[in-house]
Amino acid sequence: MNYTDVASQGKATDVQVYPCSDSVCKFSAGENVTVHITFTPKIYVRGLIVKVEAQVQTFSPRRINLANSDACMYSGLTCPLASEQSVTYHTEFTIPSYLSQLTAEVFWHLISTEDRTVVCIQTEVKVV
Repeated sequence: MNYTDVASQGKATDVQVYPCSDSVCKFSAGENVTVHITFTPKIYVRGLIVKVEAQVQTFSPRRINLANSDACMYSGLTCPLASEQSVTYHTEFTIPSYLSQLTAEVFWHLISTEDRTVVCIQTEVKVV
C-alpha cells in the first residue's frame, strides 16, 4: 500500500492494512479492515484520539465514525506515550455502506488530547 505521512509531531515508520496487497487498497462496502500504524511521536502524548476522513474528488472530506476513537483505550497503546519511542496503533473497522463504488483519499489522523496531529496517513482507497 502506498501512503504519505503528512504529520508534523511524529513519524510513521510502517503502515499495514489487511486485506490489502496492492499499492491502492480495494475494499467492498461492509468489509472488515485491520490497520496497523507504527510511529514515533516527537512529543510527549498524554492521550490520543483517532479521526478518519474520506475525500472524494474535490468535495469536502467526510468523517468516518469509528466505534472506538480513543486510541489509548482500544488500540493496544498505553498512554501517555513518550517522545522518540516507537509504538504501534492497531484497529479494526467495517467499510461503511455509504462508501460504495468510489475512489477516495483517506486521511487517518492520530491527534493528541492537546489537539496536535501526531500522525496523519494519507492513502488512496477504492471501494468496489
